[in-house]
Amino acid sequence: MDALVSAALEEVCARLSHGIPVPELWPALRGALGAAGLPLDPAVKRVLWARLLALPVISLVEGDGDGSPLAPGDPAEKDLEVAERRGVRLVASEALRGNFLGMYDQRFAKTKLSPVQKGTLELVGASRTSGVTQNELCETFSMKGNNFHFIVKSLASQRLIVRQSTIIKVKDNGADGEEASRNKHIINTNSIYLSRYAKDMNMNSHQRIEITKPELLGTNEETNIDALQEAGDFGVNFKNDISVHDYLPAMEAICAKLDNASGKALVVSDIKVDLDYRMAYGHRAWRNVLHRLRDAQLVEEFDAKVDDKVVRCLRLLKKFDPVEFRPKSTTPDYKIGQKRQATDQVMELPLDNCIYDMIKAQGSKGITLVELGKRSWAQEFKKAA
Repeated sequence: MDALVSAALEEVCARLSHGIPVPELWPALRGALGAAGLPLDPAVKRVLWARLLALPVISLVEGDGDGSPLAPGDPAEKDLEVAERRGVRLVASEALRGNFLGMYDQRFAKTKLSPVQKGTLELVGASRTSGVTQNELCETFSMKGNNFHFIVKSLASQRLIVRQSTIIKVKDNGADGEEASRNKHIINTNSIYLSRYAKDMNMNSHQRIEITKPELLGTNEETNIDALQEAGDFGVNFKNDISVHDYLPAMEAICAKLDNASGKALVVSDIKVDLDYRMAYGHRAWRNVLHRLRDAQLVEEFDAKVDDKVVRCLRLLKKFDPVEFRPKSTTPDYKIGQKRQATDQVMELPLDNCIYDMIKAQGSKGITLVELGKRSWAQEFKKAA
């Protein structure tokens, strides 16, 4: 039942300050109920309802807009059916919503998040595993991309969000075949996720999300962001085809071909023909892969004379090792000198709870303020010490 309560709290927090109507909570918990092996019957609903109302961080609200809290002793508090009929909403406290967004140590920060930063974080949090593209967020806040870049950079530097390279391909509905490929509009952007949802993506720097949209984005497109958010559709998965493009297989194929060649070098045009990098799309794909190979210092380009002609060649500098490109996501454990995979305890608990656990783990030995600061990623605790 504890896992079910946790899932319910996540659903409530994801609806931000508006909360979630009681009738909408149950369909959202079908996955958690199935994992717990529990049926969605009235008995389970009543037990879960009682557990949620016993938490001081959950309140009941009725009415449109922000609504008004239910009066103490209201029949809807004890009778689930009454709450459903009246459209009562479950709303998480501001502190709990802040924890959901990852703002555990904001009360210790020198500066608070700006309204745009907080609004961005809330929209990203509401999208959960779907994420939101940076391009959509720019339109939502009516900001230019180069200005909004600093908003995203600030949130990423505080480890509140994670960015993943993304391209949006907009198809022309009136074209097909080669004509559709030529008329395709491409937007380079980022998909943005809360850190709590991005930690299990395990995407490396040579993987990219590709979104194919049915129609053109831009100033002529009218998108009702509020409506999408209320419908739960705000994010990159809204009416789009989503795929993850991995460049590692293409990089490995080129390196393998060079590794088997005499002198570890080949003419670029021969490689492109052998690996089917042809036509406009193939040449564009080749440039993308070659750029990544150079950045990884796997190959180098040089000019050579072949049959009295100067041609562009490629030389292998070091053997391709897929281990080098595995995503690295570790966080210091409580024990000095050890590193393990990032745990939910560090990610989900408020900062003061984490500090208490770290001090308790050291027992009578104690822990220095410097070591405590390194492990908790916070500097402001010195003022409170």
